[in-house]
Amino acid sequence: MNSPAELTSLQIPIVGMTCGNCALRVEKALAARAGVHSAHVNFATESASVRFEPALLGREQLTEIIEEAGYHVGEPASGPPSLQGSRTPAAADDQASASPSSSPLPPKASSGASPGRAPSRESRDWVLAAVLTLPLVAPMLVMPFGIHWQLPGWVQWSLATPVQFYVGARFYRGAYFALRGGVANMDVLVALGTSAAYLLSVWLLQSGGHLYFESSAAIITFVCLGKWLEARAKRSTTAAIRSLMQLRPEQARVERAGNVVLVSPDEVQVGEVVLVKPGERVPVDGKIIRGESQLDESLITGESLPVSKAAGASVSAGSMNGDGLIAITVQHVGEDTTLSRIIRLVQDAQSKK
Repeated sequence: MNSPAELTSLQIPIVGMTCGNCALRVEKALAARAGVHSAHVNFATESASVRFEPALLGREQLTEIIEEAGYHVGEPASGPPSLQGSRTPAAADDQASASPSSSPLPPKASSGASPGRAPSRESRDWVLAAVLTLPLVAPMLVMPFGIHWQLPGWVQWSLATPVQFYVGARFYRGAYFALRGGVANMDVLVALGTSAAYLLSVWLLQSGGHLYFESSAAIITFVCLGKWLEARAKRSTTAAIRSLMQLRPEQARVERAGNVVLVSPDEVQVGEVVLVKPGERVPVDGKIIRGESQLDESLITGESLPVSKAAGASVSAGSMNGDGLIAITVQHVGEDTTLSRIIRLVQDAQSKK
């Protein structure tokens, strides 16, 4: 009887997805590869969670699959060990994939990131498109007031061309990769519709007739506005996870061989004793063995007031220590802490379709 194959879970950042259909295409491409047991692509977090057999393929092969689908793999973010991959037997695959713990934690936001702030490219594109498109649609806006005028044809062409081929270049690229993959997405629709209006207007500019430059430019402008709003919404959906991850302290004070040393919380072992000074956050789940203090657990438990804790009381990672020095014997570390489980539950809820 063959032993169950060993599986690895990996989260891969993906760059270049423009809509939910893009995420579905990457997901299908990954799932179709031999050795991949499950693949879930989250358009909101722009990442793919893949469970695969490392004996059959690795990260390089998964990257090739994503790039063949027309997208790029971003730089792996530093984070907890779950991001580097966890191994489970294939026999437990179904149960593990249904558990919230199977969803890797999202990468920690950089200090310069601002949740809810749209990237500069999205805002720049739609602002540029709006500035160039406004003179084209202005005649329609003043027409109800009895004012009838039109910009010269060459002026309309000069305004619409950068919108079509500079701002709209992203839609042509997306359409190319979509068609190469044998599917049609929103980029194909936008590129086809706006190109038809633009090329017809160019032909009518030579032969005379009504021009439709404002139609092609307005479509691209409104779609870019939607992309900008979508980017803001995507970042707000991960704001809760970012705020929870910020509760993790970067260092822990551990008693080792009679000395107190500063180490990463990931290096703390179960059974060790951790010291938490006033004003510091608790790095692990455990039980107080010395000291007493007031702990603020509001961001974890919802308790609005600090809670008194003394020897024998349990504490959770992420809690803010108040006015006393406490010593904690470690019971849970890393992914097993209450805070990490909450983050995984939020991540799992966001990735459900």
